[in-house]
Amino acid sequence: MKSKKGFTLLELLVVILIIGILAGIAIPQYRKAKEKAEASQLLISIKALYDAQQRYYLVNEKYATNFDELDVNFSGYQRGGCEILSGFNKIDCISNNKNLIYASKGGGLSSLRKTGKYLRSGFGFTTQGNEYIDAGKLFCYEHGKSGFCSEVFNCNFLHNSGSNYYYSCKF
Repeated sequence: MKSKKGFTLLELLVVILIIGILAGIAIPQYRKAKEKAEASQLLISIKALYDAQQRYYLVNEKYATNFDELDVNFSGYQRGGCEILSGFNKIDCISNNKNLIYASKGGGLSSLRKTGKYLRSGFGFTTQGNEYIDAGKLFCYEHGKSGFCSEVFNCNFLHNSGSNYYYSCKF
């Protein structure tokens, strides 16, 4: 009697089920790690711009009105691509395929992550502060419930005014 070698249908289904479970665990973790890496790059850029804005203020006693006045340059960012900000209080803006960074009147800087035509979330510094955010302190915000600040960076909730604002993030 010849024995046939091979796998039964049940064995193949068990293997496929195990692969599916592992993929279900790994893919969200990969996306979270990728999001954190991209956002960290954005954080480095906005922090460098904020520091340049503060240096400009010390020398000129006013904030720069465009990024050309600052002593910092970013490869990968370009002018334009900020049409999505119509209605925002922006005075200058640079963008790449994932992020945009804009300066607002009064020297504040904000960044936004783009997903298609939608704004998601980002980081910001304000030079003047307000009742919720201290001047010079980094804050994080998310539009809707993206989980960007709370889940990816484990930030503490601060305030909700259409967008959720956070502080004390773990970068």
